Amino acid sequence: MLGADSSSAAGFAAECGHAFCAPCFSDYISYCLWTECAFPPQCCQKPLNPKSVLSSEVLSQDQTNLYSQKLAENNIPSANRVYCVNPRCTRWLGDSAKLSRSVSCLKCSTQTCTQCRSQAHADSECEMVDSAEDLDFVDDAKRQWKFQRCPHCRLMVMRTEGCPHIICRCGGQFCYSCGGDYSSGHACRITAF
Repeated sequence: MLGADSSSAAGFAAECGHAFCAPCFSDYISYCLWTECAFPPQCCQKPLNPKSVLSSEVLSQDQTNLYSQKLAENNIPSANRVYCVNPRCTRWLGDSAKLSRSVSCLKCSTQTCTQCRSQAHADSECEMVDSAEDLDFVDDAKRQWKFQRCPHCRLMVMRTEGCPHIICRCGGQFCYSCGGDYSSGHACRITAF
């Protein structure tokens, strides 16, 4: 990042007066796009102006497209966000209020039920409980890739490090070890994952 008095002709100037050189700004935006808790990008603890970011000539077309998608995703309440049920994908599919009952992922073609967030199924079978087929799918993911399902949004989550207290992208908190809803008094009986 360049100092506030530096020229931003070959980079990006934030509204606070700080300037980023082109490679640093591109790297920072990439970091924010792939790190859920870092989006939207900020400077001086204030989000960067989305119009300025999108109109900057520093970002690649792929970064610009992904940034636009992330903006749209963040403008939807977390409870309405639907993600692909495939634990190897988890791509954002859209707003449950605007999607049909079953939606196909454009990346992996997995069908997801937008009401219960499980694999797509017949309308009459949709309940907020897991079907036997879905339980097999989840058990396979847990065993093979060590995933856990968020009890709030039903997204499959993989912990790479840290304690078992997970804060999901939907904002829900749960215990990674047992999968239970996390509260200040949560006492997990499983000590190792």
